[in-house]
Amino acid sequence: LPAGELNSILSYLADPNREYSMQAQRNQIGRTAAQVQKLIKASAEALARHWQLRHDLFGPDRCYLSMSVRGAMEDEVDNLVNCRVVQLLPIPDGSGRAIIYSDLTRRDFDKYSIKQEMMALFYLMEVAAEDPKFLRAGFISLHNSFGLSRSSFNRSAREFAAKADDFSPLTCRALHVINPSFIVHHVVLPIVKSLFGKALRLRIATHRGPSDKILRELEQYRLPKECVPIELGGTLQFDMKKWVAERSAIELERNKKLNAAEAKLSEPLRTNLSPAIEALMLDKTSSTPKTDAKSATKRARLSNTED
Repeated sequence: LPAGELNSILSYLADPNREYSMQAQRNQIGRTAAQVQKLIKASAEALARHWQLRHDLFGPDRCYLSMSVRGAMEDEVDNLVNCRVVQLLPIPDGSGRAIIYSDLTRRDFDKYSIKQEMMALFYLMEVAAEDPKFLRAGFISLHNSFGLSRSSFNRSAREFAAKADDFSPLTCRALHVINPSFIVHHVVLPIVKSLFGKALRLRIATHRGPSDKILRELEQYRLPKECVPIELGGTLQFDMKKWVAERSAIELERNKKLNAAEAKLSEPLRTNLSPAIEALMLDKTSSTPKTDAKSATKRARLSNTED
């Protein structure tokens, strides 16, 4: 990677980070360039996986539409409103992180497929990623597992769960599992957590017991009851239908502004091209009579020759 390109990339870093990066560049430019190349490659691969997942979920016809209620999600609005297996809560936690709430007990594969559920999750993650604060702070995942049974899972659900990192550029900061079954809490999760590194193990927490006990534990993780849905004993009442209507209005207004900006940008181009197009048309028009005159002269000569 040429030093000029590396400088250009490093210029996007915040001032404190750029100072250290530039110092590293001066001391060992080759190693720094290799690190940047590795980062760029990893980012490109992650972006490719993200679009592959988007294509797998939405298909070739809707994959490249805008990720909006009137775009790629147009046929999934009823699912988004009525299924409500996954929701983006309107209030962040005490650390400013987005909260993705999932109630897997709502799963009904006779009405909604796991693919539709993942499409809803993909859209909600895209909405959360629009907020610069969440890009920095990340999100936490809050799972209601009370009364969960094996019927709530199938092979497709496990396959999509394995692709969770490809849904969004947001980083999952914590996973809170509420009221898992005795077997899951005491057997399954400890085994699973033992396979992870220390950092990831510390991000997974389970909470069992009465609502007041769970609320006290969640508050220690900067999740006050105002951020917790009423199903879990909190005070947050969330109207998904109202949220979708508000979101649709936001996206419609944004599209109007984008269209207006696009028209404003293209106006100078049309203005500059108009004289050239007009001159071209005039030149073409003025050349037409000459062509006709030549053709008439040629026809007259042929006629005299035949006579």
